[in-house]
Amino acid sequence: MTKCPFELRLYRINPESGLWKITVFDGSHNHRAADGPEQHAQYRRPTEEQTKQIGELAKAGVAPRFIVNHLHQQNSDSYIASRDVYNTKAKLKKQRLQEYTPIEALVNEITQDEERWCCRYSTGSDGHVNFFFANALSIDLIQSYPDVILIDATYRTNRYNMPLLHFLGVTAINTTFSIAFCFLSAENEACMTLVLRPLRKRCLETHQLKSS
Repeated sequence: MTKCPFELRLYRINPESGLWKITVFDGSHNHRAADGPEQHAQYRRPTEEQTKQIGELAKAGVAPRFIVNHLHQQNSDSYIASRDVYNTKAKLKKQRLQEYTPIEALVNEITQDEERWCCRYSTGSDGHVNFFFANALSIDLIQSYPDVILIDATYRTNRYNMPLLHFLGVTAINTTFSIAFCFLSAENEACMTLVLRPLRKRCLETHQLKSS
C-alpha cells in the first residue's frame, strides 16, 4: 500500500522434488524495516484456544482492549492487538449467522430454547418484523413485583434503525430489572398492540391467576 518498489519472484523448477528458484528484481524499499514481529499479521493470528476465549469474552460483553490484556496475561509472548480481536469477533459472528440475517439468527436461537425464553414475532407484508422476547427469570420477577412497569425506547442502535422497546420492573427495594424487549417495525397503534398483548398475557394475567 506504500508503493514499495521491492519485487521478488519465485519459480517452481521441479514440482516432484519441490525445488524453487528465487529472483530479486528490485531489492530497494521506501520504508524502514519492521520494528518487531507484532507488525506482521501471521504472528498476531490467534490460536484455536484464544479464538474460543475471544468468543466467550465478547459474548459476555468484555471490551476488546480488556480481551487483549487478558490474552497477554495468559501468554506474555502473544502479539494479538485490538484489531485482531475485532477481526476474530467479525469472523465468529459470520459463522454464527451462517446464511441468516441478524434478526433471523436471534429468532432461531431464542425459539430453540423455550425453557429460558418467551417470544412472539410477526412479519408484515413489507417484510418488517415485530419481535418480542423475555427471559424466564424476568417473568418470575415481574410476577413477584407487578405494580410498576416502565417502558422506554432506544433509537438508532442497529443497522435497520428499528426502535427497541424496553420493559422494566421495579422491586420492593427500588431497584429496576429488565422484563422484556421488542424490536418494532413502526411506532403505531397496531405494532404497540402486538407488543403489549404478549406482555399482558405472559406477565400480568399469569400473575392474576397465581394471586387468585
